[in-house]
Order: sequence, then C-alpha cells, then structure tokens
Amino acid sequence: MIQITGIVANESGEGIANVLVSNGERVVRTDAAGRYEIEAEPGVHSFVTVSVPDTHRIRENFYRRVPETDAALDFALQSAPERSNKKFTMAQITDTHVRTEPYYRPQGAWLGPETGPRLTNDLKQLEQESGADLVVATGDLTDIGTMDELKLFRDSIAPIETPMYPVYGGHDGHVELEAQGGDRNKYEYVEGVSCIQNYQEVLGPVYYSFDWGGRHFIAFSKEDSYFSKGDIARKDRWVIEDLSAQPEGRESVLYMHTPPPVEFLDLLGQYNVTLVLFGHTHCAKVFKYNNMVVGGPTPLCFGGYDGNSRGFRVVRFTEDGFKFDLVQQSARALPTERPIEVPVGDPDGVLKLLWEHELPAPTHRAAPVLHGHDLIYSVTDDNLRGHAGVYSVDSTSGQRNWHAETDSSVKNSVAVDKSGVGVATSIAGRVHGFDTESGRMIWEHDLPRYPGRWIYTKPAIADGVAYTGGKAGYGAYDVATGEQRWYTTLYTPIGSGDPAGDLWGAFPSPLVVSNLLITLLAGRGIVALDRASGEIAWETPLEVTHYYASPVMADGLIVSGADFGQLAALDPETGAVAWQGDVLDAQYPTQVLVEGERMYVATNQGRVRCLGKYPREAFWSFQAGDDLLDMNPFRREVRSMWAAPVRYGDLLAASGVDGKLHMLNAETGAHVSSTQFPAPISAAPAVIDERLVVATWDGRLWAFGS
Repeated sequence: MIQITGIVANESGEGIANVLVSNGERVVRTDAAGRYEIEAEPGVHSFVTVSVPDTHRIRENFYRRVPETDAALDFALQSAPERSNKKFTMAQITDTHVRTEPYYRPQGAWLGPETGPRLTNDLKQLEQESGADLVVATGDLTDIGTMDELKLFRDSIAPIETPMYPVYGGHDGHVELEAQGGDRNKYEYVEGVSCIQNYQEVLGPVYYSFDWGGRHFIAFSKEDSYFSKGDIARKDRWVIEDLSAQPEGRESVLYMHTPPPVEFLDLLGQYNVTLVLFGHTHCAKVFKYNNMVVGGPTPLCFGGYDGNSRGFRVVRFTEDGFKFDLVQQSARALPTERPIEVPVGDPDGVLKLLWEHELPAPTHRAAPVLHGHDLIYSVTDDNLRGHAGVYSVDSTSGQRNWHAETDSSVKNSVAVDKSGVGVATSIAGRVHGFDTESGRMIWEHDLPRYPGRWIYTKPAIADGVAYTGGKAGYGAYDVATGEQRWYTTLYTPIGSGDPAGDLWGAFPSPLVVSNLLITLLAGRGIVALDRASGEIAWETPLEVTHYYASPVMADGLIVSGADFGQLAALDPETGAVAWQGDVLDAQYPTQVLVEGERMYVATNQGRVRCLGKYPREAFWSFQAGDDLLDMNPFRREVRSMWAAPVRYGDLLAASGVDGKLHMLNAETGAHVSSTQFPAPISAAPAVIDERLVVATWDGRLWAFGS
C-alpha cells in the first residue's frame, strides 16, 4: 500500500471541504482545509478520483493515475454556481458503436470510420434540439474497443460544447476479452486482467461520480463478465461507499450500460436512488420499481432492435422531480400533409376521410384487434406519462371508449378470447386480463424475473387459455382467472448483459397449431411446446433473430424466416424442415401475410414480395420509399417496412416507414396509389366493412370509407 495525500482547491487556491475522493474502492472526504488522505495499491487501484460538487467544475481532469510510490495528488476546481441550479436538462445517448475498420453486419449494416464524424453531427443536432446542460453516454461507445476506436470516440465528442460523461460497455472491452480467450457472445470471462485497459488509457475511469443541481450522479458498470473477481469486489464496494456518503435527502441518479438486475435495483432502493438509466439492448423501455424510475433509449446513431427510431432520452430535472422525453432524431423533417382520401382504383374509387382520433402515445408495431365494432389498440409510453396500456376506439365514430392502464408499455397487440376477456402483456413482464367492454382489469400475473423481462410478443389464446412470454420462457394462464397452468423456462440468463434471459425484445409471437404452441426463439430456432404441459415437443435449430416476422401457417406448414435472405417451412407435428431457400430479396422478413395461394412478405429493406406458396416462385415485388425516421436495426437513411400488408378487396394495402399507404393490385403488384401520412406507418391497418383504419407510428388514427 502507498499513501496518497492532496488538496482539492478552487481557482484561488483555497481548499474545498467535504469533497469525496476515492481510489476506486474506498471513499474519503476532504477536511475543512480541502485536504484528503487515502491508501492505494499500485497495480490494483487504477485511479484516484474526485467527485466534483455541484458548486464547481473541473479545471483539468477529475482523476489521476495511482503512482508507484507515496505521492501528493492535487485537484483544481473552478467555481461554477450555475451547476447548483436544480432546474437543468440532461440528455442520455447510448450504444454509438464507433468503428475505425469497415465491417458489414449481416442485417445489412455497414460500420466504419464514418461513424466518428456522424456521431459528431448527431451530437451537435442533439445540442440544438435538447438544450441539454450535460450528456451521459451509457456504454458500447465503440464496436470492439480497440485503441483507435476509443480515440475516434474521444475525438468525435471533442467538438461538443456540452459536458459529456461516458461509462464503459462490454463492446469497449471486446478485443481484450478475446485476447484472453473469452467469448463476448457467451459472456464467458477468463480470469485474468479486467478488459478495461484500453478504455482507461483513453477515456479514464470506468466508474466515478459527480454532483449536479442538488443531485448525485453515479457512472457505474455492472458488466461483470469483463472484470476480474477482485475488480468486481472493489467496484461493488465503491458504489455502496459512495452512495452511503451522500447527505440525507439527496437523490441519486445511477447510469450504466447493461439493464440492472432486480437484485441490484433492490440494493439501490436502500440509498435514495430515484433514477436508473441504461443502454445495451438497443430498445426503448421504462418502468417504475420501488420508487425508482428505470429506463433506456434506442441508440443515437441508428435504429433500435425493437424497430424504434434512433434518438436519445431527455430528462428535465426540477426542484420537485423530473420528467422524461424519448426524442426521435432524424436528418429530415416529417411531412405535414393531412390525408383526406385514399384512391383505390378507377376514377370514382376513392375512400374519403371519415374520422380522426389521436391516442396519447405511439402504437408503434402493435396492430389493432377488432372486437365487435371496436378497435383495441396497444400503446407504448416510454415517457411515463400514465398513457401505457390498452385503448378501445369505436370503429364507426372514432370515439374513445376506455383506457385500461398497465404497469409499463404494451409493445404488441392484445389477444381477445371469445368470452370477451382480453389479454395484454407489458414489456416488463406483467400479464393483464381485462374486460373488453369496459376496460376493467380482471386479473394480473407477473412473469418470472418481472420487471426485468423484455416482452414484445403478442399473447395467443386457445380453449380459454392465454399463452405469453418471451425467449426466457412462456407460461399458460386461465383467461378467466389468470391462474397459471404452467410456466416453462426456455433460456437461462448468461452473464451480466442479460439479467432476465430474454436477450432483448423480440416481436415474433407464438402460434397455436393443434395441441402445440409454436415459438420463435432468437439465436435458437423454432421450439414447439405442448399446450397441456408446457414441455418441449420438438425443436428445430434455425438462424433466426429477434426482429424477424412471426411464424405463420401456409398449406399446413409453419413458415418462418431462416438464414438471412431465406424462408423455411416446417412440419408442425415433427419440426422437420420441408423446404428452405433464398426466396427473399432482402436480409429478413418482418411480416408475412398468407392469402389464398400466395404469401405477401414485408422485408427489412422496405419491399413487399409476392411469393407462391408452392412452388415458391416470386410473382412481383414493390419497393417503398425512404424512411421518415431511422427505425431499422443498426441502419439509418434506408428503406424499411414493419407493418404487415392487409387485403382490401382485390387490393393489397402495404404500409411503410416512408409514411405512405401504398395500394397495390394483389394479383399483379401494379401500383394503384400512395397516400402520404405525417409519420411512419409501422403497424398493419384494420379493414372493417369496407372501411380502412390506419394508425401512424405516433398514435394518430385515420379512418377512410366510401
């Protein structure tokens, strides 16, 4: 051990009292003269850091390398009374994946040296749009964590005037993990040196704290798969000491890369932590837990895995609390047209606008469910305004019937039983049974690992039983009472990056076929569960991932995406592959509609492709326009299609992220019309008695009819 002493002083050389100083494990406080003393072990403790109070800002660095021998390390601060204002704005960005060497991702994305200048431009736009006082960056700043990549990130944020506070993510230690024989994809750590050396060399400590506006901020890492056992113990001890050192009544904000496990949230709840922010999943999620708000945005520089727009989160702090806003960033302005008609053929074939209705939050990819004359919509509320849940809208008048609020966003459609009970599953993993006539909640049931689940699937209902879940596991629940019939664990959490087992949100939803429940599990394949017991009946490995289309039935076979560019058909009784081939002109299907002898496949490249069920020849293909928002995973400024096409008489209604409703001849693919809407259309329209109801991504409904 060595002794380190020093002083924390202002611009006049006067010591500042009660400033926290740490060696990355222990926390001490400066005395009345601003002096501190702390022990450190060279080679074990990397830095001495100062937790900058909200009355000052740092003049140089807030950290110093631990020396080899006893030494004096002083820290110079500058008075900054504006930082103590309790009304301020913070922006959160995440998963920028800056890269220096060109690399092609199989979902169709190129990453390379252009990611640096692009990040700079995106941050400048963020500054203008948000007016942020500070920006936190929640990890995976680089793609593989080379020194060149980390330097590119550092240089890319240098032109930004707003103070930037980054934190480490696993990708930032990828090359170091591989060099030691570890496997990031399996979260396999090889005991040795923590995989943070490159990061520390370029960007400094991987965890630290500071104050702003009367609140305490903690940049922390729970990427334990990348740390030695000794470093895990030291950083975990530090976070408790740092939180324990806060004065009574002071609220703390913690931000990290990976989603926090429930056990970690329980720990933080003991220390007046009111806000926890994370990244990693490339999906937007927010929920409340034990008086804490917990959430993360989609990446800043490209679309999310959940098909949500790239962007950032803004947190506006006040004396009484804070408010959330998930901001979609785009290089282009959204159109302002208000659609008043949809041409459907001959000169007299026009559907006129009948009514409009605005839901209070986005419907995103949740297609409406028709029940009687009412449309039931699921709503995403990533801003915690109390809008999450299920809404019923009269399809004739456009009047809202009721709102059934849920604990967190419902990311996919509901399922409705013939008894009139609807079932909706929230992203956090709470299953809700509700009365479709009144919206009254009848029962609730939490899936295992709630609220850490990532449920984007639509429930399936058959014979009075609701089936719901995600990659981590599925359960069966009595529709009338919510009683659990069975629950089957399908994937066990591995490593620090996947605390629940769902490994990010996946929209592909279960399919009931006779006595089986057919599920698509990302990275695993198609798994059939016995509906009576939940036991695995058969499993067929396929290279499927979380943004694929749901499996569908065609000619008695299960049709699903397979390898990139492929579809496959499986025997529902055995899982045997009947056929598999390169029939797509894109990387993967996002929706599949089976009508008669044809399949209409929407793809990630913004096309609708018409295929024969057998033989599988392509009859025609239609290309949508440029995306209004960057909603394609790992891509931007491309063309995408998330909504399922629907039949409207002899026509096919295909909707794109270009914000257009494209009416096509279903037989020939001939273009009939394209109607511009003011936002992307990412969920299928509803067809009711020759009326067409379109929902744009942001929750606006438009009904057309003759």
